[in-house]
Amino acid sequence: MKILPDGRYELCLPFKSDVIELPSNKELTWKRHKKMCEGAQRNGLLDDYKAVFKELEELKIIEKIDCENETSHFLPHRPVVKTDSITTKIRPVFDASARETGNNSLNDLLYKGPNLIEQIPDIIERFRSYPVGISADIEKAFLQLGIAPEHREFLRFFYPTENEEIVYRHSRVVFGVSSSPFLLAAALSHLLEHVPAEDSEIADKLKLSFYVDNCVAGVSNAT
Repeated sequence: MKILPDGRYELCLPFKSDVIELPSNKELTWKRHKKMCEGAQRNGLLDDYKAVFKELEELKIIEKIDCENETSHFLPHRPVVKTDSITTKIRPVFDASARETGNNSLNDLLYKGPNLIEQIPDIIERFRSYPVGISADIEKAFLQLGIAPEHREFLRFFYPTENEEIVYRHSRVVFGVSSSPFLLAAALSHLLEHVPAEDSEIADKLKLSFYVDNCVAGVSNAT
């Protein structure tokens, strides 16, 4: 775990072994990718899907890669549409469990980590004990956490176009990777353990109030 000059946490993927036996799955991923793009085009989603990736690139959540790397690994992805969403109507979902027959997937090689998440009944019980309730969530929580450059090679993917292999990679924690909830919980725990002394009381309350990226807490009064 590393804290960058701008305050962002940068994390490594928690591989189970120092020897990472993860073959390139570029050909398999490209076949799935072409079918995905064809389906998105038929359903009138492809242009909107591309716009999502353009925004991610502008936010430096993903980065374009021009060089080949035989040890890199690709994540297939597909668009998921939520018509009732107020903010993001379409978003990509990445498949880190994709594997070729006889080979490992990325998720197979990652340590999921201990469960650092509070139990929902405990959070609700504490919430109900206060006259004033507070609820919040961390916007794009996984995407607030950086991935160490040496591990971004395992998070490559194809930009959503079916005619050309345009390769990008993730520079932030990815939803769909099995270790991501643990990485988020570990970063939150570290952050709350290292707050200034004057904020320690608030930090102690927050430690018991998060379920993944959702915070549910309470206070005695609104002031």
